[in-house]
Amino acid sequence: RQDLQNRIDDYRARQTNANRDAGFAEQALARDRQRSNQEYLDQLSEINAKILEMNGNTAAAIRIRNENQSRNQLRFLEASGNADEAAAVRTLNEQAVIQAQLNDLTKKYNIEVGYLQIAQEQINIARDSGAISELDSLYKLSDANKAVVGQLRARVDEMYKIALLSKDPAALLTVQQLYTSLDRLASQTDLVADKFNKLFSDTLADGITDVVTGAKTVKEAFNDM
Repeated sequence: RQDLQNRIDDYRARQTNANRDAGFAEQALARDRQRSNQEYLDQLSEINAKILEMNGNTAAAIRIRNENQSRNQLRFLEASGNADEAAAVRTLNEQAVIQAQLNDLTKKYNIEVGYLQIAQEQINIARDSGAISELDSLYKLSDANKAVVGQLRARVDEMYKIALLSKDPAALLTVQQLYTSLDRLASQTDLVADKFNKLFSDTLADGITDVVTGAKTVKEAFNDM
């Protein structure tokens, strides 16, 4: 009878161990499955980030990568009650995205300005070669400037908003310098009128000088104008 009881106890012990081992195995399998799923999602995210980079949106790509790279760190910090450290990680991630947004907008701005400079140079070449008159070149330059100044200002407005978020004095200074450049460009959208105004001003000044010096009478100076 005792031998039978021993066998029963041994069977129960082995059954308990088997159940425990099966539970451990199931937990390990679940962890492996979860890890595999997360790795697959991370791979998809990286593909998406590369596509965004190719399309010039590096800020969105950096956001995706930061979230993937800091996920485990943030979970550990929050689980261990380190809320301040977790907030610091999130702040650093957001600052990296803001800087990337500024870089993306600056790149687009520079490309647009570059195309404008090409158009201006082509007009100047045509004028210098005699293909168009100076008056025509002034009309064309005015039109080229006018066509992009609004778009460029909208781009810089976006940069200004992001620079405020960054709280970076250098970024804010750069934006102010761009606004100054745009003001100069905006003043060159009616070069024909500027040219005639300058000619009239110069001629008037010369006429007054001739009258004052006695070189010409008022009537003669007026006729020359």
